[in-house]
Amino acid sequence: MVASRYLQLTLLAVVAVHSLALEQPSDATEIHALGDTAGEYTGVRGKRVEGFAPSAVIPKGLVVLRWAQSSKEQCSEACNEDSKCVGFKYGGGGCAIMGHPSEMPTPKRLKDLPADQSPEFKKMVGAKDKFYNRDQKDMAKALLTSMIPKMSSSDLEKTQEDAARKEAAPIPTTPRDPKKAAPRARKQLIRIAEYNLKRKYLLQAQKNLPAKVKKDIATELRELPGDTKPGSQQQLLNEKIRSEWIATKTAMRDGVRDKVEAFKRDKLDILQLKLFKDLGVDDAMRQLNAQEEKAADAFQAVSAWKLGRENLGNDAIASSTASLKADNLPNCDELKPMCKKDIRIRRQCPHSCRFLQDEKQEAVDRLVEAEKSIAKRRERKAAKENKEYDVREDRLLGQKN
Repeated sequence: MVASRYLQLTLLAVVAVHSLALEQPSDATEIHALGDTAGEYTGVRGKRVEGFAPSAVIPKGLVVLRWAQSSKEQCSEACNEDSKCVGFKYGGGGCAIMGHPSEMPTPKRLKDLPADQSPEFKKMVGAKDKFYNRDQKDMAKALLTSMIPKMSSSDLEKTQEDAARKEAAPIPTTPRDPKKAAPRARKQLIRIAEYNLKRKYLLQAQKNLPAKVKKDIATELRELPGDTKPGSQQQLLNEKIRSEWIATKTAMRDGVRDKVEAFKRDKLDILQLKLFKDLGVDDAMRQLNAQEEKAADAFQAVSAWKLGRENLGNDAIASSTASLKADNLPNCDELKPMCKKDIRIRRQCPHSCRFLQDEKQEAVDRLVEAEKSIAKRRERKAAKENKEYDVREDRLLGQKN
């Protein structure tokens, strides 16, 4: 891909320069370099050409419009015929027609390249242009122009066809070495097992953990002792959620570690050998790559889940009547005078309103004692009446006898 792009760029540069070059003689076989001295501009130093004056300095802003292997007279004629020519530079058996550069819009520099471009192209993006002086640029253009006649149109087309054919040809692959592929396959099998186990544990926790935590929280809050800090139920609930999630993560980590160790000890080598035997090394590695990618995606889809208050719904907020013995509100001491009047206060502040229970229990105890006293009095009265009845019966029997 990279080689074909370089070839395309080179062909475009050659065609662009060729379109600007003058027609050269058919017997031109050598490459004549231009002179580098300023005195060779518009003629050889000390000699004149009709209509042109020699100059020791090339005026600024002039560029080479085209180059030809010709005499000074031919150069002057070519310059006269070209409306853009302002002078020529002669030397080395050839001349360069000089003129002002045509105004062309400067292309915008790319900030980003497509993903399929090579690292070399990416390094070129945003880099500063390398500086070349005028003589170096003229020499480069002259060399490119002299190379054009050596390649015909058919040669260019053939070169392009060869590049396209090489680019479209599939890259030959070398079969994998089983000895080198086996360690990679075992590592992939371990990663696949880890992904699947982690996903399994997370799905189980997502399904069962919220209901279990709701039940445990309700039981613990209901059975809180009376001396618990008033209104601390919400704090205890949040701490319970956090501790349950930490315990669950620890259990999942330990479970994954233990099962992976058992898999490595009992099944890993056998499974790897069986895959290579049944599918072949190349097909087995391709299948492992696909399975690992699928397992990783499935785990990533559920890996963001964690136990939090959002998973418990309304149960994530402690009720104002959750505890049966401890005060559920932080200001229960201030609400103590209202215990007798409002049943809601008695339910929200059972510890502060416990004096009502004590008073009620005392009343019950007094009632029980009174009932016991009445029962004893009745027993004594009944015993006395029975005794008097027996005495009367005895008297009646004695008189009759």
